[in-house]
Amino acid sequence: MKRTSGEAPHAVSHRPRKRFGQHFLVDRSVVDRIVAAVAPQAGFADLDRIKARWPSITRFRLHLHDQRGLALTSIYAAITTLGPEDELEIDSTVGGIGGCPFAPRATGNIATDDLVYLLHGEGIETGIDLGGLISVAEWLEGILGRQLEGQVYRAGAFAPVAA
Repeated sequence: MKRTSGEAPHAVSHRPRKRFGQHFLVDRSVVDRIVAAVAPQAGFADLDRIKARWPSITRFRLHLHDQRGLALTSIYAAITTLGPEDELEIDSTVGGIGGCPFAPRATGNIATDDLVYLLHGEGIETGIDLGGLISVAEWLEGILGRQLEGQVYRAGAFAPVAA
C-alpha cells in the first residue's frame, strides 16, 4: 500500500455523495457520518462494491469515529480488502480526541497512536515516530486535563512494534 500525498483528482465528481450500506462515498472518502460503527465485514463489503462500480478509483480515504471500539478493526478490514495498487488515507487524531456535532455522544476519530501501532505491527511503514507521538498524546492529556480515548499512549509501545 502506498502513502498518499498531494491533491487527488476527483474520481467521482459527477456524484459527490453515494450511499453504500452504512457508509457514504464522498470523492473517494468512505465516511461513517452517523458514527454507527457497523461491523467491519458489512462496511467493507462497501469497498468491494465501490471498486467494482468504479474500477479506476484506487485512492481511498477513511473517516471513522471509534464510537463503539470498531474503528481499528474496520481499518484492518479495509487494508486487507484493498490491493497493492490502492492507496489508503485514514483520518485520525492524537489520542482520539474530537467528536461530531451531528452525533450526540460521538467519540473522536481513531487515535493516531493506536493506528500507527497497528500499521507498524503489520509491517506498514508510516514515517511516524511512535514514541514521539505517544509523548504528544501524554502532553495533550495534561493540557486537556482528562484521559484521552487512545489506548497505546497509556499502555506504551511494545518494543517489536515501536520502531
